[in-house]
Amino acid sequence: LTGRENVKLNGAVLGLSRREIESRFDEIVEFAGIEEFIDTPVKRYSSGMFMRLAFSVAAHLDPDILVVDEVLAVGDAEFQRKCLGKLDHASKEGRTVFFVSHNMAAVAQLCERGILLEEGRIVEDGPIGAVVDTYLRSAGAHDAEVHFEADPDADAAFVRLATLRADGSPSARFGTDEPITCEIEFEVYRPIRQDHIWLRLYQGTGLLLNFTTDEERGSPPELREPGRYVARFTIPSRLLNEGAYRFRVQLLHSIAGVRNFGIRDDRRSAVFQVEDTLDYGDATLGP
Repeated sequence: LTGRENVKLNGAVLGLSRREIESRFDEIVEFAGIEEFIDTPVKRYSSGMFMRLAFSVAAHLDPDILVVDEVLAVGDAEFQRKCLGKLDHASKEGRTVFFVSHNMAAVAQLCERGILLEEGRIVEDGPIGAVVDTYLRSAGAHDAEVHFEADPDADAAFVRLATLRADGSPSARFGTDEPITCEIEFEVYRPIRQDHIWLRLYQGTGLLLNFTTDEERGSPPELREPGRYVARFTIPSRLLNEGAYRFRVQLLHSIAGVRNFGIRDDRRSAVFQVEDTLDYGDATLGP
């Protein structure tokens, strides 16, 4: 069946009359963003196109209860934005939306209440912020040290990423009154030029908070010879609020004089938790 025929069939299965389907057809197709392919058999659609159309049909039925499972895993950023807007609109109209996802940023943006499941059992049920924090603090979510596999075929590769206390000991938990140091250990296998370490700090939900490079702390060597190196970045105390965070690292360098030709970006990250340890008992307002 074509996309057009699938919209009509899906709508009929879900209880819409032919007149209702026709009245909403153009809006459904426009939302899905596949007008050009609406008369193409869906067997030729990509998985993303198919999910776009399926979500669009379901979202335009105005159901009392809408169950959405990882629809934001497909589609581009613009379509994901439209999906969130549609779900938010449905919830504000008094409809119930069950949003099942591992995308904490989307969950935190859309939902007011969270239910955390583990092996089919409810682990926590409450305000979304508290449930997200519990999920991020779950077993295995925090690791003070992350080790990477050697990659001798690369020009350079990361070896270790760690979060350290002020005394240099690895830790995945910090108080708000403590500085947090990210230590990056990397191996250079062949001489590289104009290399820079980039460090990105993300909130546990995936929101990028800040990024910096070792270039801001002084010029790295023009030529880095083979060997093992260590870079450290420190976040001052009393800067981060309570919650979960993660560090991601990237190494950029030049090859044959071409800037940023070599890019080493490892998707693994160091995840840590900040707990509020400040004493507000004697807090006073400033001038």
